[in-house]
Amino acid sequence: MDRFALSLSLGYPSESEELLMIQRLQNAQNQPALQPCITLAEVQALQAQCRQVQVEASLQQYILNLVRATREDEDVLLGISPRGTVALVRAVQALAFLEDRDYAIPDDVKFLAPYVLAHRMIVAGGRRSRAIVERLLRTVAIA
Repeated sequence: MDRFALSLSLGYPSESEELLMIQRLQNAQNQPALQPCITLAEVQALQAQCRQVQVEASLQQYILNLVRATREDEDVLLGISPRGTVALVRAVQALAFLEDRDYAIPDDVKFLAPYVLAHRMIVAGGRRSRAIVERLLRTVAIA
C-alpha cells in the first residue's frame, strides 16, 4: 500500500467537532485500545482481487497519454513519473473493484486522476496542479 497514492482533503471539522477533539486529548488515557478491523492476509487478498481487474489496452494507452501530457505541458515543470502511472492504474483497478466490476472504464480514470496525479507534479509559478490535470482530462482523447 502506498500512503501517497491519492491526495484527499477532508476539509476542516466543525467547531463542535474540533472542541470534542481537544476534550478527547485531555482524556486520552481513558480511551480503549483500538482493535484491527481487518487482517494483513485480508488486505493482501483484496489487493490480489483488485489486480485481477482488467484494464484493456486502449484504456492503458489513455492513461499513458494523460500522464505523458503532464510531461509536455508548458505549465508543468516536472511531470508525472512512471510510479505515478502505476499508481493511477492501481487506483483505477481498485475503484472498478469497489464498483463490483472486473473491468475498468474511462470514467474511473477521469474520476481518480485529479486525486492521484495533481500532487505528483511540480507546476510553474502560481499554477494549480489540479486545474492542470482537469484541463488535460478535457483535452486528452480517450484512446
